[in-house]
Amino acid sequence: MKFIKKIIIAFFSLILCLTSYLLINSSVSETSAFKTQTVSAETRDQKIEKAIARAEYILNYRWKAVANVTGWGYTFTAGNSYTIPYSQPYNHGGYLFYNISLNYFEQQSKIAGSNVYRHDNVGGGTYYGLDCSAFASFCLGVPQRCTTYTFESWANAGSNGFYYKSYDTVAKGDLLNSNSVGHVLVVGNVNGNYISCYESTPQYRSGRADICYTTYTKAQWKNIGYYVLGYDYRGTGAPYDDVTSERLTTPKKNNHILGDSIETKADTSWNTSKAYSPNNANYSKRQVTLSSSKGDNVLYFNQSKSPTITIQSTFKVTGKETSEEFGKFGLSFVNANGKGFIFYCDAKGSKGTAASTITGTSIGIVGRNGSDWQWGTEVEIENKWKASSTVTLKIERTGGYFKCYANGSLIFTALATDYGLVADEQIYPQIRSFNIHLTATNYSAVATHNSMVIDGNLDDWKNNANWSKIQADKKSVVDKNNSNKNATFYHRLTDEGLFIYAIAHHAKTLSGNDDWWKNTNFEMFINSDDVSAQFYVTENEIEGFTSFSFNTTGTSGNYTTVLEAFIDNDVLTSKASYKGNSLKIGYAFKVDNDTVKDEITPVGATTATSYWCAENSEPRKTAHTVTKETSYSKDYLYNEADRGYWTFNGNDLYIKQCIPTPENDIVFFRNNVSTTHTFKATFSLTGKVSSEEYGKIGIAYIDENGNGFFFYANAEGGKDKTTITNITGKDFGLVYSSKGDYLWSDAKSKSLTGATFSADKPFTMKVVRENTKAKLYAGDVLLTTITLADYSISNNRLCYPALLTFNMYAKVTDVGVNVPQQDGIVFDGDLSDWQALKEWDSIQANKITVKDKTNANKGVTFYTLLNEKGLFVSAKATHSVNLTGYSDWWKNTNIEAFIGSSDFNHQFYATKQHRKGWTKSEFTTTGSNGNFVTIFEGFIDYEYLTNVCCMSNNQIKLGLAFKVDNLNGTADKITPEGSTTATSYWCAENVDPLALNITVSKYVAPAEPDPSDSSSSSSSS
Repeated sequence: MKFIKKIIIAFFSLILCLTSYLLINSSVSETSAFKTQTVSAETRDQKIEKAIARAEYILNYRWKAVANVTGWGYTFTAGNSYTIPYSQPYNHGGYLFYNISLNYFEQQSKIAGSNVYRHDNVGGGTYYGLDCSAFASFCLGVPQRCTTYTFESWANAGSNGFYYKSYDTVAKGDLLNSNSVGHVLVVGNVNGNYISCYESTPQYRSGRADICYTTYTKAQWKNIGYYVLGYDYRGTGAPYDDVTSERLTTPKKNNHILGDSIETKADTSWNTSKAYSPNNANYSKRQVTLSSSKGDNVLYFNQSKSPTITIQSTFKVTGKETSEEFGKFGLSFVNANGKGFIFYCDAKGSKGTAASTITGTSIGIVGRNGSDWQWGTEVEIENKWKASSTVTLKIERTGGYFKCYANGSLIFTALATDYGLVADEQIYPQIRSFNIHLTATNYSAVATHNSMVIDGNLDDWKNNANWSKIQADKKSVVDKNNSNKNATFYHRLTDEGLFIYAIAHHAKTLSGNDDWWKNTNFEMFINSDDVSAQFYVTENEIEGFTSFSFNTTGTSGNYTTVLEAFIDNDVLTSKASYKGNSLKIGYAFKVDNDTVKDEITPVGATTATSYWCAENSEPRKTAHTVTKETSYSKDYLYNEADRGYWTFNGNDLYIKQCIPTPENDIVFFRNNVSTTHTFKATFSLTGKVSSEEYGKIGIAYIDENGNGFFFYANAEGGKDKTTITNITGKDFGLVYSSKGDYLWSDAKSKSLTGATFSADKPFTMKVVRENTKAKLYAGDVLLTTITLADYSISNNRLCYPALLTFNMYAKVTDVGVNVPQQDGIVFDGDLSDWQALKEWDSIQANKITVKDKTNANKGVTFYTLLNEKGLFVSAKATHSVNLTGYSDWWKNTNIEAFIGSSDFNHQFYATKQHRKGWTKSEFTTTGSNGNFVTIFEGFIDYEYLTNVCCMSNNQIKLGLAFKVDNLNGTADKITPEGSTTATSYWCAENVDPLALNITVSKYVAPAEPDPSDSSSSSSSS
């Protein structure tokens, strides 16, 4: 076969050489109205970017065949869409951009009897098309259509702007050319040792006969016989180039889960003809196949690059490349710099093409550094899959953590920093195969942004603390003759970006049209009426959205289309000039292909229209203002305000300035909180906002969904006054908070009697929580006892107390949480009291130590005790790097635990500044650079262990780890004894804490000797 292929290549090379003169001077009998494009003065770099944009546009361009035509051994079938055909139409037809325009080709392609469907050229090509050199000439803007011979001749002579370069200096916009091979390609990207190229290919090269994107190593390209040619970009463009700036600035992106990413093109060896979009009736049958391979074959999950995402796919191996003995396939996260990892099935075996030659059963993980996979550092686990069966791989990414599953079982947890990645880095996930032929089915990518799952479901919107405001701000349009036909648009603008949820109920639907606007679609403009600020999505196309879910369901006369989408701040800034805290948006929904239309007469209008515009305002007017939400984070201790103007001086808190109404200033207390505790604070009022006559201040228990209560001192009075002398209020009160709204008129909201306060004197408020109930005190007077479930705080639900003020200024002292003390242990950063416990021998026997095998002074020891009080955990770590001061807990020196379950609801952690989950804890670090000691003491009460942490049979399963790593280059790594890989994740027993590898049993005191036995023994002696 290799000999035959060489003959074929030589044959076509001969044709190209012999006909080069004809190629250069050819003409066509048909004419076009388009004239030579005028190119303004640009820099070389700008021209290179335009060259790549042209190549990218043609790669993504699609025309739909209305009749069958065979070109270069490949059949373009009626009803299917294709890129520009590969052809050498110098004998009769014409080259696009040199003899005819793209617009002319589009017009003729819609006529079954046109020359587009003729088949009479040299090599059996189509009447119109592009060969490799015409495509390259067009991309580079060369006015004359060249051949491989022309490029080589000019480079040899150093004329017309072409010259030779080395592979060491190859760059985007260069050519890989060989007249002996008879082919030329446009370099689109150079990533380390890999070169990716755009090309127009004949069928015998790729199984297709159109435009492709191909990646090989430099050595592979060189071995084929290609030379690198540079160009000075002096050309003024092809004579019939009508790929205008408008075309280039509005690229089409398909609405399929797998395909190209924004930054990188997928390998075209994949067959994606059945990669149905979520809106397609065949979506459940979606699949991509790989039946031939040339190394590292990649497909991208192109719907989102969110740092919080779950990807998965089911794989069935069908064969492999005959020479491959070490093949692999799986899921990967590799960034634009070539850093990351692949979670893979090891498909090693003997030579041959059949799947039966594969004997590997391991599942592994290996990193990539630039252009090289780090083989030799991989970690593998045997007997986790078989080539004869399907295997489902899944990765759950949460920032810097990547939980890797095979067939539902957790195999690895990867840390971003261990693979050269950053915790919040945005990366398009990938499917990869190294020379293994396979079919991937049931693949999906579900992104989560700021607790919003982009899945087309509104439930998480309704559970958001700001739901009432979201509802109030929604925009809609309704048919006044049929209220069942309507469209509603919801939005949220957060620190992360813009969230959109749109739902339309309509009678007709459209799909399959090449022009996006002729399909069922949602459209938006943001901050401008310019096309650059246009966003849209249909069944098969998407423009502008970072993450999205689009789906149409129902039957004729009763369809529902849903769009849920997210646009990150980078896109908003670059595409919509986003600045500040608000956006101007216009929305529309449409079903109209000029023949089929779904029209309504909107309420407030008199004319029927297919353009269902929110509030009857055309979207280009961007009439709707969206204001950024105030963040609602609870990730802090009391000494870091997550919202408002609270300031701190030691243990005292001050509020001297307030967020304007209707917002409020609030600060949460995360440390040492359980379902049984006391929280108190002493308030000294110092002033108020002048316009406020209903000011309030006090203690709030409000969860992340905005549910709970506010126990307040009613400091009303004194309108237009700033001093406390005009405050007339003296009573205490209680108000119910539901999803972020204070329901003042609800029956559960009420004034409290039994005690009063004076605005000019300090007063103390206290809440004693006893799991299901809370007692509210003013001073030492019990005002009321409430059932927390009445305020949407369920049993065993941790809900952190907070200080809250509505437009009141104050000094707050004696603030804190008191938890019932544990006999024998003082949480003070000193473990000597542990050694005095009666249980110490058992604690010591079950300790777990992780040490660096190259430095015995670095390591961590974990101690555990489970008794009738609850679970005690302590740790002592000696380390050389210390990190503190980051708002993200995991970027600080930390202790982490998973207790009872491996989901993140059962994750416990502690740093100097952050706590989660512990009933009581203490975290201290002492020492200096290179010689730090961290001591942690933590406790979880028995009630919480039983009701929340899944404890049973007097046992609890957990995992423990210590870490110093800011996931951005600074880390303290060890190579643990029993391991060969350095890591910053110092895990108990070298096992990821998610695996819950430690079982702690309830301590049982040793039996006391029988007194009678003791006396008898003594007597006999």
